[in-house]
Amino acid sequence: YVTISNDGNPANAVAKIDGAWTSANTTDVDIAGWTTGVNNYIKIYTTDTARHEGKWDDGKYRSETSQYAIEVDESYVNIYGLQFSTNSSWDVGINVISGEYVTIGSCIFRGDGSDNSSGVNLDSNSTLLNSISYGFSGSGSVGFEGSANTETIRIYNCTSYGNDIGFGSAYGDTTYYNVVSFGNVNDFQADGCDIYTSASDDGDGDDPVTPVDWSTVFEDYTSYDFHLKSSDTDLRDAGTDPPSDWIPAFAGMTGWNDIDGDIRLTGTWDIGADEFSTTTAIYRSV
Repeated sequence: YVTISNDGNPANAVAKIDGAWTSANTTDVDIAGWTTGVNNYIKIYTTDTARHEGKWDDGKYRSETSQYAIEVDESYVNIYGLQFSTNSSWDVGINVISGEYVTIGSCIFRGDGSDNSSGVNLDSNSTLLNSISYGFSGSGSVGFEGSANTETIRIYNCTSYGNDIGFGSAYGDTTYYNVVSFGNVNDFQADGCDIYTSASDDGDGDDPVTPVDWSTVFEDYTSYDFHLKSSDTDLRDAGTDPPSDWIPAFAGMTGWNDIDGDIRLTGTWDIGADEFSTTTAIYRSV
């Protein structure tokens, strides 16, 4: 449902996804025709009962549609804590076709091996964080893709595995911090982009991390569980805090939490979507 909140100014459109999900959502969503701003934003998020815990979960909210599960044609949109599964060529989980200041966080994108598909396609001044993409292994398919040619796209603490292209940027306009890209045909197709303290098979970017054995890093990446092991010494505390202005300027987004809600501490960020923690995350409305 949609709740319109108004404290004089602003009015915000909020779509809260709640409850248990025994079957997938199969309806595409097109976000367009709104008047938005820094204090007038659109927010789509899952509660703790509908949200995954950092690994794909058929008992939580998930979208399984053809072409574009969510198409964004608006600025100031925040999407948090959803799962997307594509099932044919040219499918995209979230396709941002226009608009600025779109922020996507703590989402999981799963491909089916079709050609020319992708988890996310981002546009100008968008931010993607704490998300996972895998299974986009068909020819020309991309785990996370940026296509803006005028303004920077910011991607941090995301994990891309088993794709044709892990991270792709068409115009050299994307900056990456603390991302993981491995098991892909090409970890980065991002000429001219800036890549900082990231882990990959190819050793791309500044201060790269190249684990010898990924099975010592993740709980079970072959089953798409990318939680860090307690014994990992490659990615834990090896990241760099992104610039403070990367955290979305509008309300309704928690940039300092990992994919399943754990807090990232200043100065000790891990690399990838998961921040190792021995405690259980407590979810909250974002």
